[in-house]
Amino acid sequence: MQKRVLPYAAASMIIRILSVPATAATITLGATKDATIFENHVDNSNGAGPGIFAGTNGMNSPRRGLMDFDIASDVPAGATITNVH
Repeated sequence: MQKRVLPYAAASMIIRILSVPATAATITLGATKDATIFENHVDNSNGAGPGIFAGTNGMNSPRRGLMDFDIASDVPAGATITNVH
């Protein structure tokens, strides 16, 4: 009887460990760089300006807002990203 108690105790402990839900964390990342590119001025961008533009101007010329995020320094290795807002 003694020999059977240990395997059952070990199996019970493993089931308890595996049934613990994974923890989740929420982090907020800020952009490390940003810029705007202009369709009607293909050799110009606005990386040093006070704002970022996306959409179109009054003459229907597209503006594209670009942002860079340093995800690797803020998200732990092996983490799974499940949602982005």
